[in-house]
Amino acid sequence: RLHTYSEYKSRREEILEAAEKEGYPVIVKPATLGSSIGIKVANDGEELVLALNYAFKYEDSVLIERKLASFREFNQAVLEKNGDYLLSTIEEVKSENPFLTFTDKYMPINSKHEIPAQIPENLRGEISGISLEIAKKYGMRGVIRIDYLFDAEEMKLYVNEVNTIPGSLAYYLFEEQMSFTELIDTMLSSAFKAKHRSDLKLNSFPSMVLSSGKSLKK
Repeated sequence: RLHTYSEYKSRREEILEAAEKEGYPVIVKPATLGSSIGIKVANDGEELVLALNYAFKYEDSVLIERKLASFREFNQAVLEKNGDYLLSTIEEVKSENPFLTFTDKYMPINSKHEIPAQIPENLRGEISGISLEIAKKYGMRGVIRIDYLFDAEEMKLYVNEVNTIPGSLAYYLFEEQMSFTELIDTMLSSAFKAKHRSDLKLNSFPSMVLSSGKSLKK
């Protein structure tokens, strides 16, 4: 659930009771930040208050979500190329921590990347199908990377987030399909074509309303 800081100040007990009803542990995170910054796991009400206070230091909107007891994390990148979409290899990210931390992502000591992920073909197909659907539905350009969580107990796949600006950082997922130069060329070509289409659009609307000298009625 999404909560604003003003909402938390006025309805704190209600929010805590709702979390208690949903069941602990929960994940608390700033709504729009990335790289696991500002994230805490709360196992009870006292820890939830501390986690919320910590997250609100970064942002005025915070998410409280149920923490999966047993899960696997997968990533897949999508590259837009000439109006079509190219799917990358799927990776599995493994960590010894309760969730993938900032250190796990950028200074991996207790985490590792398994490429390609060792998963059944039906799960591989489900991930790829969703990745393609998201890219098409939202008209993604350049490179995106979609992160998934797989609930190992309920055997259910969740879209965790869509990273819209991984850029060349997603190259490691395309290494078997193209060179780094080809990836950059494809991204630049996509950007130039998008700019050209944008330049052809109208950016003005002829009207005498504001130059007629007459006051506008409310």
